[in-house]
Amino acid sequence: FPGKLASSRASVMPQTLTFSQIIANQDSGIIPRITDDHLYFLFWKKLSQGGFVGCVIDRKELMSSLLKSLPPLESNFRFLNILDEKGHSLFPSRMGKDKRLPFVSIEVFEGIPSWRVVAYLENPALIAGRANTIASMTWLLIFMLLITVIIGVFVILQSIRSEMLLAQQKEIFATNVSHELRTPLTSIRLLVEMLRENRIVDEAKRRQYLEIIDSEAQRLSSLVERTLQFTKMRQKKYRYQKRVIDLVVLCENFVENQRLGLRKEGFQVWLEKKISTASANVDEEAMRQVLENLFSNARKYSQNHQEIVLRIFAKDKNLRIEVEDHGIGVQDQDIHKIFDPFYRAEQSLSPKVPGTGLGLTIARQIVRDHGGELKYIKKLGGSIFQIQLPQILK
Repeated sequence: FPGKLASSRASVMPQTLTFSQIIANQDSGIIPRITDDHLYFLFWKKLSQGGFVGCVIDRKELMSSLLKSLPPLESNFRFLNILDEKGHSLFPSRMGKDKRLPFVSIEVFEGIPSWRVVAYLENPALIAGRANTIASMTWLLIFMLLITVIIGVFVILQSIRSEMLLAQQKEIFATNVSHELRTPLTSIRLLVEMLRENRIVDEAKRRQYLEIIDSEAQRLSSLVERTLQFTKMRQKKYRYQKRVIDLVVLCENFVENQRLGLRKEGFQVWLEKKISTASANVDEEAMRQVLENLFSNARKYSQNHQEIVLRIFAKDKNLRIEVEDHGIGVQDQDIHKIFDPFYRAEQSLSPKVPGTGLGLTIARQIVRDHGGELKYIKKLGGSIFQIQLPQILK
């Protein structure tokens, strides 16, 4: 069978055996044999009628069959060859005899011992560089994936923390609102009951109690309106009635209206005007509410030095209105949170100072809806809240 290889059933005996041992339990096979330093392949087969037949496999035909089974020997980046039992190349190559170690070396197949298919790289440094580049990109992708996972975990934890904090703030808000509602309602019910049963004979006392009832009713109304206003602002349903007004006049009227009530509580109120007129396109009632919220805040947190200053001036083509007090101020860790909904510096279910935590939130939103900004300025022994609004220049 010249030029033909044995079938897959053929066996090869790599060690020295007798012929009887070679043919035992076999129908055919290949016997490699070295004679005069040359490797020969002897093919044998049992005949059905008895006896054996065999041949020497032609070396050139074997090489031709192997060449057909290989891909092209040469490409732009590698070349292939087959080395015989002496390490000689069986096929000519443009590289000649390459003395380098092959990049890959594998046995042709077990029936041809000592023959190996080898692959040499045209430019090993290029392949190494590509491998290094791929390795670097792989590590970079792993690093980016790790960073993404860390950021994702951080964002999830922050989200959970924010949700927990919001839930806590809502609980505090509900408790504080309940307390704020319960206190005036209790006073109103008690005074109404006393008046209804004619327990108060003195007419001056009756008028005083009626004034207290009216004041507490206004307090309830203000609380309800503030809560509803916050909801409308969150839903973008709040509507302003803007018109051009003089903010200096607004501040003058506001201080006059506040002065009498604050004096009864021991407060001194001052108005500092650094400009004579200041035109702005605003909702007058909304801006009055902002000032009321800031004054209420100053009144609640002022203890020994009970003084409030309302200051108006112009700077950088903007109007500035400041409400300054000499109260306890805001701690550094709370400054960036004081405008958050429901947040109160004293996070407690039984705070010493009543409130809902919505006053500053609503005030800042109103100012922002007018194209301005409400800022907190820290000072020694008190606080300054500054309103910045765009000015209409004449």
